[in-house]
Amino acid sequence: MTATYVRDVDAAAFQRDVVERSKEVPVVVDFWAAWCGPCKILGPILERLAGEHNGGFELARVDVDSNQTLAGQFGVQGIPTVVGFRDGRPVSRFTGALPEHNVRQWLGGIIPSEADLLVAMAGDRLDEGDPAAAERRYREALTIGYIYAPPQRREPARNGVTVPLKRRARFRAASWRGFRDSAGAGSRRACC
Repeated sequence: MTATYVRDVDAAAFQRDVVERSKEVPVVVDFWAAWCGPCKILGPILERLAGEHNGGFELARVDVDSNQTLAGQFGVQGIPTVVGFRDGRPVSRFTGALPEHNVRQWLGGIIPSEADLLVAMAGDRLDEGDPAAAERRYREALTIGYIYAPPQRREPARNGVTVPLKRRARFRAASWRGFRDSAGAGSRRACC
């Protein structure tokens, strides 16, 4: 079952299998090599999580020995390096073999939340001309967002409804900072 969500990608297929595909479902790219010890630890974790999420994201594996130009385009200086794509662009990355619980936490920033999915469904209802159904989905999303947002992250009440801070803006800003800073001094470097 995992094989459905895991594929080997080369430079020729990268645009289609990663960039374009990430507009439909998040794609996690694992830059790895057969001789890399940490890659042998992280690879099975990513594959297992791809199967567990049952289509919540797809895993694209890029062998850096065969695709050096592609690895260079993404500034891969150590392996394994993992880059998350959403909406056709990289949004987050890490380098090194992280423990499974850290990888799960990282994936939480890549995979759409239940509230994100409800907002998308609400947009579909609006497109179909059903504003009442759209409103129900938006309210459901706000309720879920409110439940999961800690008190210091909630905005003051508007029209009698307290709502969480705008998740999308926070997600994009935090993801960009994480992606930008991953090449900086504070990044975790791999041993090989």
